[in-house]
Amino acid sequence: MKTETTPALARGIFCHSALEEVFDLSAEDRTLDNLQNLFRREWGRHRRVDPDDSAYSVLFRDDATKKYNLDEEI
Repeated sequence: MKTETTPALARGIFCHSALEEVFDLSAEDRTLDNLQNLFRREWGRHRRVDPDDSAYSVLFRDDATKKYNLDEEI
């Protein structure tokens, strides 16, 4: 059953992906810094996609946000 992606759902998907990856790390490497880096990497994968043609377009609705998310480095 497909539902519309909401901002909360899109952010949750990013968080879930990062959390899945952090548990692939060794116990001593499961740090907040590494988790944040994994989140940034996941965000970077999706922010380069055409925001109007993405399930995550809900995160890029206004022009200022589109510009920031497509042009800024993390």
